[in-house]
Amino acid sequence: MRRSVSGSTTLGISKRKALAELDAILEKDEETAPNQGRSLEVAELETACIAAIRRIAPPGSPYRERAERIWEEHGGVGVNELRYGSLKVRYTMITQVLVGQVAALRSAVDGGYLSEVSEFVDARTFGSMLELAEQILGLGPKYKDPAAVVVGVVLEEHLRKLAAKNGIEVLDGEAKRLKADALNSGLLRARVYGQLDQKVVTGWLQLRNDAAHADWDKFTFEQVELMLPGVREFIARFPA
Repeated sequence: MRRSVSGSTTLGISKRKALAELDAILEKDEETAPNQGRSLEVAELETACIAAIRRIAPPGSPYRERAERIWEEHGGVGVNELRYGSLKVRYTMITQVLVGQVAALRSAVDGGYLSEVSEFVDARTFGSMLELAEQILGLGPKYKDPAAVVVGVVLEEHLRKLAAKNGIEVLDGEAKRLKADALNSGLLRARVYGQLDQKVVTGWLQLRNDAAHADWDKFTFEQVELMLPGVREFIARFPA
């Protein structure tokens, strides 16, 4: 893997150390992946993922927020509990999603995209995140999944900001964030954009969901390549 030797992340960790830690996790995943490993190996891999993301990714970044949601929902559940059916299912649905966040974070660190926390929460920097996704895609078809997750995060956050701009509710009755599909429907009803755009966004959100839920055989590298400029153009046409 490509390594960098200088610089630091936003949390004061040296770039060299951050890359080394993330590379070690990705190498561990390659060792575990063929047979989904033993229960202990899968548990260790998941713990290493969340620990590294918490150390390296700044608060508010998509990598940290996504990983924290996964960990909150599934981190305390034993890897062999029946709700997952088998260790293989667990590895596919949970472990690999965390590993995908590690892969995306590694590209962000190597590309210098963690210089400011605000890069990940300010709409003006969505272009930088899309550039990050483009860099991840440049690593080859193997990395289509984390790239799709990054583009999906940009799309969802833009829909949220676009809805707020147009007076559309972004929280449900329990003060929880509405899902992106609901925002997309709300923007159509408010005539912010038409049915054609709404259908295109629905397709992108489905691809993002497939990536986030490890349904990687449901989309192709080429589809992610098309999604990236499509989302960029959509944001330009409907600024928030």
